[in-house]
Amino acid sequence: MKKKCSSFSNKEIPPASADSNGFSEFIYESTESQDFDEFLRDPPNMQNKRTVRGKASESQFKNPNYRPSNEVRKRRKKAPEKFGLALLGILYFSIVILNLIQPDRPDVSENEKRELTKMPAFSYSSLCDGSYFDQLSLFFSDTFIFREKLVLLSRKIPSLYGISGNFSVLSNTGAEKETDPNISEKLEDELNKLQSEEPVTAAVTEPETEPPETDIVSVSLSQSEISLPVGSTAAIEFVISESENSGISPTVTAGSDIIFASISGNQIIVGGLAEGVSSLTVNYGEASAVCAVAVTSVTVANNNGEADFLANGLFIYNGAVYTISNYGKQSVGYISRCLDYYKSLFPDTRISIMPAPVSSILIDNPEITEKFTSQKYILDTMQSRMSPQINFVNTYDEIFSHRTEYLYFKSDHHWTQLGAYYAYRAFAESAGFSPTPLSDMTHEIINSSFNGSMYNFTGDERVKDFIDQVEVYYPTKPAAMTVTKHDGTVLTYNRTIIGESGNYQAFIAGDNPYTVINVPDNPQDLSILVIKDSYGNALVPFLTEHYGNIIVIDPRYCDINIYDHFKDYGLTDILVTGNIQSQNSIKWASYYFACAGIDLESLG
Repeated sequence: MKKKCSSFSNKEIPPASADSNGFSEFIYESTESQDFDEFLRDPPNMQNKRTVRGKASESQFKNPNYRPSNEVRKRRKKAPEKFGLALLGILYFSIVILNLIQPDRPDVSENEKRELTKMPAFSYSSLCDGSYFDQLSLFFSDTFIFREKLVLLSRKIPSLYGISGNFSVLSNTGAEKETDPNISEKLEDELNKLQSEEPVTAAVTEPETEPPETDIVSVSLSQSEISLPVGSTAAIEFVISESENSGISPTVTAGSDIIFASISGNQIIVGGLAEGVSSLTVNYGEASAVCAVAVTSVTVANNNGEADFLANGLFIYNGAVYTISNYGKQSVGYISRCLDYYKSLFPDTRISIMPAPVSSILIDNPEITEKFTSQKYILDTMQSRMSPQINFVNTYDEIFSHRTEYLYFKSDHHWTQLGAYYAYRAFAESAGFSPTPLSDMTHEIINSSFNGSMYNFTGDERVKDFIDQVEVYYPTKPAAMTVTKHDGTVLTYNRTIIGESGNYQAFIAGDNPYTVINVPDNPQDLSILVIKDSYGNALVPFLTEHYGNIIVIDPRYCDINIYDHFKDYGLTDILVTGNIQSQNSIKWASYYFACAGIDLESLG
C-alpha cells in the first residue's frame, strides 16, 4: 500500500532549507493543505501555475528590505485609509479653528427669522449651576460657520425622499399614528390624586392743543377714484400746498363701513371691507380732497394649475406655499384631559381652546383638497371630544367664509393679522363680547416686500419670489406691555404692535416666554391668561379691546406652574390657542400638562 506524505502546513521553513528554485517559499506562502502525491499527480501546466507564484530570486532573499508580496499588498490597501483619516483630521481641526476665530459672527438668522444666541456673560453663579456652558453651547451652535447654508441643505434633503403619507411642519413633531389608545392609568391616577388635593403704568396721552390758524392753499390726491378687491389695500399719495407750515395734522375719513382709511406719511392707506361704492376724504384745515372708492368682490378660482406637493406637509400652488394638517387622536385625547384638569384647578375660570386653521383652508379645488385631511373634519372632531365645561372655539366657518381675503402669507407659515382678526371675532362672540369692527382700528402696512419663513422650510428657489406685505391693525385702546425675553431681559412698550420690526415679530414683540399687558381703559377685574404658539401673537392685540389684564405664556420657553402663579389672581379666562398642527401633537399636549406641573412623558 502506497504511503502518503504528510500535508504541507504554513509553518516557516528555515532559510537553510530553501533550495535555489525557491520552492520552499512556495511552501511558506501556501494557505492550503495539499498532499505531495496529489501535487505530483497534477498535470504539468497546473504544477507550473502553482510554483510560478512562489518563485523568488536569490537577490530577493539577500535583500534585507524584502517583504513577501501579501504584506506589500496589505500596506498598499492601508495607504488610502491613512490618507482619508489624515484628511478628515485636518478638516475637523480647520473647522474648529475657524469657528473659534471667525471675526463677524451673525446676530440674526435670515432663514429662521430669529435672533441668534449671544455670547453669555461669565459669572460665578452661572458657572456653578451649569447655565454658562449651556448658553455657550447654544452660542457656538447658532454661530457655526456656514450654518445658514447647512440649514437650507437640511430642508432640501427630505424632498428627495418623496411624499410620505403623514405631514407635520408647524408642530415640530412627527405625524402621529391614527390610533386612539386610552389615557394611561398612571396618568389618570396622577390627575385624580392632584384633583383631590387641593400692574404696569399705561402710556400718558398728551393733551391736544388748538393749532394756530393759517392760510391753506389746497390738498391734492394722486388719484380721484380707485377700484380694489375686497380684503385688499392700496396707497394714495396726497400733497398739501400752503404758504407756511401751520402745524396742523391732516385727517382722513371713510365714507362708509365698506372701506377703512388711515394716514401713513404722505400716503392714504385704503382697504376694502365689503363690496360696494364709497369714498374717502382728506381734510387739512378748511381744505379737503375726495377720492371715490369702488370695492369689488373677488372669487378665488382655486381650480387652475397644479399643486406641487413637497416634503413636511407643504405644497406650492398659484404662487404661494400652503400648509396642510392631520388629525392626531391620541394627542387630542391628552389635550382634552389636560383642559379638564385646568378646569378643576380654576373652577370659576372659563377655559377655552381655539385651534387656528392653516393656509390650506383657502383651497377649494377638490382635486387638491382630496389629497389631505379636511380641517373642518379635524376641528369638528376635536370639538366633539371636548367636555361640555370647555369652551371650544371653532373658527372654521368664520375664516372659510372670508377665504378670498388676504388671510395668510404666501411666503410665511403664519396667518396675517386679518386672518387672526376673524378668529378673534369667533372668540369674542363665544365669550359674550361684541367684537370691535376693523373700521374702528387704525391700519398700516409696515412692510410691502416681506418674504417669510417658507423658503427656510422648503429650500425651494421659487419661494424667494413670493412677496407679501405685513399689515397691522392697531387696537383702539392704549396698553402697556412688559416682555420677558429668553435671556431674562425685561423690555417695556406702550403698545402691543411694534411696527418698526417690519415682520411677523411686530405682534407682541414675537415669541417670548412671558408677556404682561395692562389696558387701563378696560375693567381691571377682566383678566385672561393666553397659552399660545406663534399663531397667537397676531391675535393677542385684539384682546386689548376687552380685557384689563392679559398674561401671555409661550409654553415652549416658560416653565412656570400656572396654578402656583395664578390661583389667587382671579383669572376670568384661560385661552389655549395655536395652529391646528400643534393642537394635534403629543409634544404640545406635554407642554400644556407641564404648565400644570405634570410630566406627560413619565406618566403617559
